Amino acid sequence: MADNNTSSEEDDFCRISDGGQSDHEDEVTGQLDNPNQTQPSTPQISEYCQVVFQNVSESYKPGKPLECYYTLSSILVPSQRDYIAVFKVGWNSVRSYMTFEYAPYPKNWKANQEFRQCVLFGKSYVPQEEDGEFYQPRKSHNSELVVKLTEERDNISAEKSQIEKEKNQLVGKVEELEAALSVKEEEVKEFTEKVESVQETLKQLPVVEGKLAATEKELGELLAEKKRYEESLQQTTEAFIEVQDNISQLEGERNKLKKELEDLIKERDEFKGQFASSEHENETLRVEIDNLKHQLMEVNEQNQIILAKEGAIKEEKQKVEQQLLVASSDQDHKQMLEAQVMELETSLRKSEERSNKLNVQIKAMGDFHVKLTEDYETTKIECDSLKSRLTRQADDFVQKQKRMEQHMALLKHQGNEQRDLLEEQVMALKEGIQKLAKEKENFVQGKMGSEEASHIAVKSFKDKVTKANRKAEEESRKRQQLQQELLQTKAAFQAEKDAYEQQVEHYRRRCAECDEERDQRVKDAGKEINSLKVRLEMAREEYKILYREVRSSENGRPKERRGEEVESPIRRESETVQSAPPPELDQSYESRDMTLNMEEMNRQLSQLTLQLEKRNKKITHYQTLYEEEKVKSRKSENLYKEMQETKRMNESEMRNKYREKQAEVAHWQERFNKMHDDYLKTKHAYESAKLDKELIQSVKGAAPQPPPKDRRDSSSSSPSSSPSRMVPAPPLPTEIPQPSAASAKRSE
Repeated sequence: MADNNTSSEEDDFCRISDGGQSDHEDEVTGQLDNPNQTQPSTPQISEYCQVVFQNVSESYKPGKPLECYYTLSSILVPSQRDYIAVFKVGWNSVRSYMTFEYAPYPKNWKANQEFRQCVLFGKSYVPQEEDGEFYQPRKSHNSELVVKLTEERDNISAEKSQIEKEKNQLVGKVEELEAALSVKEEEVKEFTEKVESVQETLKQLPVVEGKLAATEKELGELLAEKKRYEESLQQTTEAFIEVQDNISQLEGERNKLKKELEDLIKERDEFKGQFASSEHENETLRVEIDNLKHQLMEVNEQNQIILAKEGAIKEEKQKVEQQLLVASSDQDHKQMLEAQVMELETSLRKSEERSNKLNVQIKAMGDFHVKLTEDYETTKIECDSLKSRLTRQADDFVQKQKRMEQHMALLKHQGNEQRDLLEEQVMALKEGIQKLAKEKENFVQGKMGSEEASHIAVKSFKDKVTKANRKAEEESRKRQQLQQELLQTKAAFQAEKDAYEQQVEHYRRRCAECDEERDQRVKDAGKEINSLKVRLEMAREEYKILYREVRSSENGRPKERRGEEVESPIRRESETVQSAPPPELDQSYESRDMTLNMEEMNRQLSQLTLQLEKRNKKITHYQTLYEEEKVKSRKSENLYKEMQETKRMNESEMRNKYREKQAEVAHWQERFNKMHDDYLKTKHAYESAKLDKELIQSVKGAAPQPPPKDRRDSSSSSPSSSPSRMVPAPPLPTEIPQPSAASAKRSE
């Protein structure tokens, strides 16, 4: 360290010891290139050293406060104007210091006694970055000391010229410093005023610190709530995505059901075509039955004719038999007539058997018709039940649509309320921001203290956050309710869908079975009708043959009579008595059978006619019901389309509302981040004010005085002549260059 304020620049140095140190200084060097190295070096103390620096490390971390410990010897007398300065190694002037701090005056100072002192260099005045330079701390003493040189100088004239040059340079620097000093004095006055205002402000720092701690706590809670809201928003987004997926699935199911409905409509059209074809077949069967009736009437007429002819034949037979009894002369002719009679009887028996078979077949057709009627009644009952189910489903669908409309109206109302609420919040936040801006402006202009401004800002921010929390909780609760309702609606819709699919599948199977059974019955009826046609044709042919035989027998009767007149009446009588059957019994038996068969056939035909009329009436009634059902089905389809369109519009509206809500949430998130940044800035300003308070308190410990100048400049500007002036310490450079080899050797 060096003692300044002597008569010349050489007087700045005390007596040089053998180790190259002065009487009042101790040179300590440190390199700022290894921030982690903190090993202390042993201070080198000369024989005549009056200031000893202690606990000096080889290197210090840049940008941090630097503590300097030193011991004043018993010889040195301290002064109020002593200061500690930091120099680069290789310095050549006392004014080439990097920074300085005034040395505190030792308390309870006594002569011939050592005192240990400490000086703190602020972090803003030491080098901020590592530069590899070496620095030395030195103490400047106000008293004048006698300097003793160890050796004579040879080049005194050269040194004098150099000293003159340095003097001229110092004069120019002094003038510059005086100009700068006037400027700095004005700055000091302004700074003093600012310090006073800051002191007044800092009086309320404890209260502000407590409020700041509470604000930090509230900020932590708000950050936690923000995180919770973000998680809730994420859950809402996931739920909305799930709802969208469910909507897409429901749309797929809707399309599937629509396709099934189209298939059912196609099947219904096919059933309609089949029904029309069955009606055509029924009409054909009706025509065929009418033909059969007509043919049966013709057969009955032919039977009547045949019966009349048989009666005539029997009468003729009786006459012939009587004639045979009278004159049976020709036995061969008699046998021939008997054979013809037997043939006629056999043909009559065959015709009776065929008539019985036809009656059995007609009875079977009646049973088949009854069975068809029963099946038709069963199908009608099933159609009625299906119709009632479809009606109930349509009513349920209408009720669901109404509930959906009410639900959508409720959602719309809730969305409007939330939008109004958010608008109110936005307006409140805007007013709060404007109020904060005014308060900030008033604070800048000095109209409002920092405590009141921070208190109002924190209070308004807390109120807004509380309101936002309440609204977020309400929205979360409403969202949960909507999710539960959506899940319930989805479950009910799925159950109804499954039941509807089961019903459709059952109806399809039933319709397929009915179609197969109807086709089989139609085929069987066609086969029976064809067989009946064949049998009727065969009976017609047999009747024709029988009629021809009877006609031929009637035509051959006169010849027989002429031949019979020749025979003897005795032989005819004997043959008639021996071979003729009883005519009364045979005639009564045949007439009774034919009458019964005709009555039974007429009765069955009348029953078939009545059944056909009933069936035609039922078919007409079913056609009317089918048309009505068709109209209702079209109405249901139109209603379903309208409901789907309404649902699609509601879904698009809900998506738009969700996007608007997301935009509003993003906007509020941005506002919250901005307010958080403002809070951080306020906190930083508070810390800066606190640091300024500490600096002011440290400055108040020692009166600010300018560093001492060279004795050669004492005549022009001496510290004693102008004690109010003080030269502030120049700031340290941002970058410290590496020491050169020459400066290192010079320091050694």
